[in-house]
Amino acid sequence: AKLRAGEAYMQEAGLPATVGGLGVDIAAQAAAMTPMGKLPFLMRVLGAGGTAAALSPEDRTKAGMYGAAGQGVGEGVAKGLGAMFRGPSAAPGVREFVEAGGEPTIGQALGGTPKAFEEKLTSLPFLGGHINEAQKRALESFNTSELQGIVNTLNKGIRTAPGQEIAIPGQAAVQRELVDLGKIEPTAEGFAKVKKAVSSAYDNLVVNTSGEMTPELATGIQGIKDLSKNLRPEFRTQIDDILNNSVISRFKDGQRVDGRTLKEMLSELRTVGESYSKSSIADERRVGDAAKEAASQLKQMMEVQNPRYAEALNAADNAYRDAKRMETAMTSSVGHEMATPASLLQALRGRNRPGYAEGKMPMQEEARRAQDIIGNKLPNSFSADRLNATKGFNELMGDLAGAIPGAAIKHIGGGYFYTPAAQRWMVEQSLKEAGPIRGAIGQGLSRMGPYVGSVGAGAAQQR
Repeated sequence: AKLRAGEAYMQEAGLPATVGGLGVDIAAQAAAMTPMGKLPFLMRVLGAGGTAAALSPEDRTKAGMYGAAGQGVGEGVAKGLGAMFRGPSAAPGVREFVEAGGEPTIGQALGGTPKAFEEKLTSLPFLGGHINEAQKRALESFNTSELQGIVNTLNKGIRTAPGQEIAIPGQAAVQRELVDLGKIEPTAEGFAKVKKAVSSAYDNLVVNTSGEMTPELATGIQGIKDLSKNLRPEFRTQIDDILNNSVISRFKDGQRVDGRTLKEMLSELRTVGESYSKSSIADERRVGDAAKEAASQLKQMMEVQNPRYAEALNAADNAYRDAKRMETAMTSSVGHEMATPASLLQALRGRNRPGYAEGKMPMQEEARRAQDIIGNKLPNSFSADRLNATKGFNELMGDLAGAIPGAAIKHIGGGYFYTPAAQRWMVEQSLKEAGPIRGAIGQGLSRMGPYVGSVGAGAAQQR
């Protein structure tokens, strides 16, 4: 009867009564922690559970479980914040990821246990949705940074501000402008803008060039033919036809080939190379490799014979290469338009297995770093498999979260904690060196762990 009367009063009084009850339970837990503050962590957790059980005679087992869990969570939060304030606490690679434009969550930035705990929290009502949104922003930032990286590669051959000229001794000045696409969205439309910019820049450069058959190019083409002698006759004939039609026949004795013709030659060779490289037949893949090598030989000739365009041509070619790899990564799934770090790594390995094994491929280091930090999946809260796999944890954390009104969790707690601005600030703090004040705050938070845990234990009893 006494318990029922108390419950009725709490329901009628609402939030003030809840806050009052919370204060009583926290005070009791803090008093219990005073003599236990220097004991091992496990002893403090057991002590908090025992205190909670003593304060809740109606269900001592459940109260003890929640009190112990609340103590552990509270101490973990205090120690985590203390470590963040004391100095750089971010996981390896986070600084480079952020500098490239990445926006990890604080759990992803800290790595290890905080990252795993944050991932578990995605199954909670309200808070889980905010974490998922933050994790999605992290993946979007990875895609945006990779697409911007392609634009940056394209601009490497342009070393002046827009509208200025590049003067090369003994040659006419080349007028070029930096490519600036603004904020690139991590979508198919964003990729299309990047691909169009790369293609346009490359086409504009190529049409201004010209070339002739040089001894080096002739030797290179003959070398490709020689290597094909070990293939079956029909595939060897295919390679000869491709080289004769797309390269050799276009050059006339004593005449230079204009840029538009060079562009057509490169386009034909690359199309054939891409088409045959996807074949399941080994000899057909070698036909594709021969076409790609011929395109490479032709590009080298263009750079040698057009030195004022050489740097920009090389940069545009590298940007085109990276765009093709990003295209493969972004189309690896029909469920979304974004690349995951894993899909980009798979695209890189598919293009060049030996280079991938050596770890020297462009974009490989960035993708590997992102894989370690943000993982390989799209955020997907409340899926059936995850709910079944973590049912016990969800029930416990759901009851713990129920200690605070849902609106506060949604609008004040998780909603603010996982806003882009708040997450960005916390990640920045995890990368900073601590000054005297921050160091003192960090030490203080770490020492207050047992008492902050009391807040968690007390809140858990208000389930």
